[in-house]
Amino acid sequence: MTRGLLPLLCLLASCSVVQSTKADFIFAQNATVAVSRVVDADTFETMVDADTMTVRVLNVDTFESRRGDRLNTQSAKAGITPNSALLLGKQAKSFADSLLRGKSVVIQRQTGQPNFDVFGRLLRVVSIDGKEYPALLRARGFVVP
Repeated sequence: MTRGLLPLLCLLASCSVVQSTKADFIFAQNATVAVSRVVDADTFETMVDADTMTVRVLNVDTFESRRGDRLNTQSAKAGITPNSALLLGKQAKSFADSLLRGKSVVIQRQTGQPNFDVFGRLLRVVSIDGKEYPALLRARGFVVP
């Protein structure tokens, strides 16, 4: 019985070693990552090992860059038309793409916040070149009030 247990333990140990890099990244307090794709101004993708991880930027909500119920809610909250909100969303995404794509950003886990949202995205505070990314969006008027 002991002989059969040893190979199983070895197999389990090797499985945890294979995934330790990604797990370390997911639960790290701080990490520097390269942005591979901008989804919206407040959401981007990065590669960890061979996996794509989606990051939702905390402390900011930007207008959507596509039509839908979420955009309608945002436009009503801001007191602007859905078309105006959509234009702001597209401008914000373009700004984010030029600022972030292919660049390194620092992502930080915020104490008291969950690690993931309901869509499975990592929730992180983001800074680039020592500047708080949400502040850059706010300064350009891309943030939902």
